[in-house]
Amino acid sequence: MSLAKRAVTCGLTCALALGVFASPALADPQSELAAAQERMEALGSELSVLQGDLADLSSELERTDNEMERTQESIDETQLQLADARATLSMHVRSGYKSGGFDAVEFILSSSSLEDFVSRFHYMEKVNASEVAQINAVHELEQSLETELAQLEDQRAVQAVRVSDAEAKVAEYEQLVSEAQAYYWDLDAQVQAELAAAAAQEAAEQEAAAQALAAAVAVAEDTTTSESTDEGSQTEETQEETYETQEDTQQQETVPEESSSSYDTGGSCYPGGGVASAYSCIGWDYVWGGFGPSMGGFDCSGLVSYCYGDGSWRRGCESFAWAIQNAGLWKYGMENLSYGDLLFTDSEYNHVGIYIGDGMMIHSPTFGRTVCVDAVWSCYGGGPFVMP
Repeated sequence: MSLAKRAVTCGLTCALALGVFASPALADPQSELAAAQERMEALGSELSVLQGDLADLSSELERTDNEMERTQESIDETQLQLADARATLSMHVRSGYKSGGFDAVEFILSSSSLEDFVSRFHYMEKVNASEVAQINAVHELEQSLETELAQLEDQRAVQAVRVSDAEAKVAEYEQLVSEAQAYYWDLDAQVQAELAAAAAQEAAEQEAAAQALAAAVAVAEDTTTSESTDEGSQTEETQEETYETQEDTQQQETVPEESSSSYDTGGSCYPGGGVASAYSCIGWDYVWGGFGPSMGGFDCSGLVSYCYGDGSWRRGCESFAWAIQNAGLWKYGMENLSYGDLLFTDSEYNHVGIYIGDGMMIHSPTFGRTVCVDAVWSCYGGGPFVMP
């Protein structure tokens, strides 16, 4: 291969390779979702405060109602006492002030003088003085209780207005919280759909770029082979092949196994190589329960089982998560993960991928998709592979 052709081929290869990885990074699709969640939580917190205020006001109103009931019972009781006392006094007056076996009226009228008459009359007045005092005391108690009842009624009216206002405020915030929740869940569904669409588009672009790269390299090699045959210089060709072999060897020593595997489109794959195996599996179909080429593809935990095992067994997502935790190696948050760590997208361990840094992972997404490199849309935590 001539130096000029080598430069052309190398330049074309680099351009196409950059095309695979230079696709614009996904914008943060969860920023608006996070804002919606923050608003939903703020409204929920305010609603909780308002519900507490309503409970306090309702308790005060209930206490006032109880006091009014007790006060009314006291008023009824004093009215009965007052009626009894008045009836007793009236009976004494009607009896003609009879006492001690003689007529009190005759006792007064039989006085010997005016001065004696006045003295006897005042004496008879004192006979019922205690009954009159009792009547007055009961009457004063009745008036006091009626005044207290009127005050309680005024207090209750104010409290009832406050309770009504609090109920209206709570109803308003319940509606706001309901709307915020509905908006959040609708937005969450949209975000997940956008992420899935973006991942599918990126996978398609990567596959197209890989095919274009392979075609371009084949064309360049065919052209170079033809030119080399026309030149007919065996010595120069041998020297150049030696030079190519040395340069390829240097490139292979420089590029890590994982990076060179990133161009594999799934034509062949091998188990037990960790991230390198994951790259080699790119392009294989998602198959529920699958854990190898013999099954036609992988599901998410099957891919992990294959890449970190010998291809003869499969474990579920949850068993991988518990193995990491039991080993004391669990890490929360994507920022704490290392290259090659397992990454779980939620606290229920429903999905697992293999983290490759820069917010990206290799995983087998879902039905209708293939093993691919995807942006991490959610990370609950993870850690290094541990045999369950």
